[in-house]
Amino acid sequence: MRALDPFMFVRAGALALATLSLLSCAEAPDEASRTQNTINAPLPSGLDPILHAKTTVTVGPFTQVFGDISSTGQNGSVLFDVSASQGFGANTLASKITVRTGAQAGHLFGNDLTVDGGAAAQTLGLDPGALPAVPDVTAAVPGATSITVNASQARQLCPGSYGAISLGTNAILNLNGGVYQISRLTLAAGARLEPSEPVVVLVAGNLTTTGSATIAPSAQALGALAAADIRIEVAGAVTLADGSRVTAHLLVPNGKVTIGKNATLTGAAWAKSIAIGAQSLVIGDGKLAAVATAVPPPCNDNSACTVDACVGGGTAAGFCRNTPVAVGTSCEDGNTCNGDELCNAAGQCQPGTNTGAGTSCPDGDLCNGDETCNGGGTCVPSTPPVVSDDNSCTVDACDATTGVAHIPLPDGSTCNGTGTCTAGVCSAVARNLVMINDVTGHLERLDPDTLEVTDIGPLGVPYAFGDCMFNPADGKLYMVDGRGDSSLYTVDLATGRASLIGFHGNSAMEGLAFHPPSNQIFGTSLDDVSLFTLSATTGAASLVRRFGVGFQGLAWDSLRNVMTAFNGSQIFAVDVTNGGLTQLASTPFVRDFGMTYDPVIDRFWVVDFDGRVLQLDPGQGFGTTLEAFIGGSHTCIASVPVPVGP
Repeated sequence: MRALDPFMFVRAGALALATLSLLSCAEAPDEASRTQNTINAPLPSGLDPILHAKTTVTVGPFTQVFGDISSTGQNGSVLFDVSASQGFGANTLASKITVRTGAQAGHLFGNDLTVDGGAAAQTLGLDPGALPAVPDVTAAVPGATSITVNASQARQLCPGSYGAISLGTNAILNLNGGVYQISRLTLAAGARLEPSEPVVVLVAGNLTTTGSATIAPSAQALGALAAADIRIEVAGAVTLADGSRVTAHLLVPNGKVTIGKNATLTGAAWAKSIAIGAQSLVIGDGKLAAVATAVPPPCNDNSACTVDACVGGGTAAGFCRNTPVAVGTSCEDGNTCNGDELCNAAGQCQPGTNTGAGTSCPDGDLCNGDETCNGGGTCVPSTPPVVSDDNSCTVDACDATTGVAHIPLPDGSTCNGTGTCTAGVCSAVARNLVMINDVTGHLERLDPDTLEVTDIGPLGVPYAFGDCMFNPADGKLYMVDGRGDSSLYTVDLATGRASLIGFHGNSAMEGLAFHPPSNQIFGTSLDDVSLFTLSATTGAASLVRRFGVGFQGLAWDSLRNVMTAFNGSQIFAVDVTNGGLTQLASTPFVRDFGMTYDPVIDRFWVVDFDGRVLQLDPGQGFGTTLEAFIGGSHTCIASVPVPVGP
């Protein structure tokens, strides 16, 4: 059964329309493998569960969840109760998933899916063990002193170890940042637990709200706090009463998270099990980390000129004290251009005197130029170094620490299409074009600069509408004889004499090219409009794919690494692994021709039976940049980077 279209909502009874048939490997191994791949789809990329349980997750009636939901248990389950909904683009992953009437879920991944409502998509086949594990809590070490904030009181509490913390009706407790280890946390109706800086709260027992309490960042927080900045790890269970509002990441691996109706959770909850009441709202905010990240010390005023401390540890009447350091203490801001900053008696960092224009202020990155001060206290960049050395025998790079480097390619590497690299220098080799004259049966040289044609010698075998190509791997010119003896030959570049390799069996093989990445010879046939590979030792042809289009021109574009085919009016890129075609351009019609690529000038040369020679520019949509008459009738041309002729 294939996964359904992710944009198609599946309504009640949709699963009854398809029957799942699992084949055993013994019955049909290939088909079974394909079926398994279809069903056991990979986990969605970017999976970020905001509700994540070891066993069950229940989303109450009319409750909305904006984020991924999952259960790691082999028998784990997720239930969307009547008219519950999940945000667009979210995923639900569990062994068993139930979507009741009127409910709307996202993309379901599971093994037992019951959808009486709707789902964005369904994919069968899930290994729950592949999901992230619910991590253990950090063991809390509570203190002996319990903290009680009475009804309507407001207090602050420094980080540390405490007994039970209890907030009365409408009480407010501000946490000054850091790590809190407590035995139990209880909030009455209207109570507010308000961190003003990032906190980690470790609870050895339970967290309970007995009314519509709030856990959220303080309005007087020193900086903007997200849900991930309020991490609460609970060894027992969490019960949030109706109407509660919580912004936090809750980790409850040994107990149940119970959220009442009309409640809001912003953040994430990972637990043994999760149950959310009716008409509540869950909004994802940040990814719950497996291990709590280090939190800064409390009462941080972000000033290097004060010593920060929370005073009043052990009571619920703490406060922040920011004591100035000694006058003259450095509070360097890392900017060379604005002088040396020093602390004053008030605990404030005072700016220094700007340095002169042109003073060096390096940022440690050698790839963005040499920075200098502008005289106004600002460090300004200069022009970055030139990385390219325009040398095709080096790899150019810039490292922030060591600067620009030009790394030589291995000796023997091809450069500029026709040369070879030696110690990072490109040595040029001969540049020639050879053609076969269909009328005389002779190999000829075409001067690429003057277009002068010089005879080399007779092939000595029949040739009609064939093709030729040069193989740089062995330095030989290969030829197919077209409508001759259906064979593959090598041709002596000094004499023109052809030597038989073997019979390929196709009466109209009229395109030939070498593919360096695979070290293979490819040919195209007009008879059955197909792509073949040809053996360089036997000449035997092996079918790659039937095109449905006949090509006489075939050439390897070494600059763009593209096998290029030409049918006389259209040019295509060919995927030699499967014969796939991608049209690149259309051209004026050419009759009975040969084609080759010249990397020195980045042009395709085309010669035809009417005695013309053309150049096509692949960088400009294969426009014609040269058209001349050279006489004769030619259907083969090859770019040859070695000397030719007597």
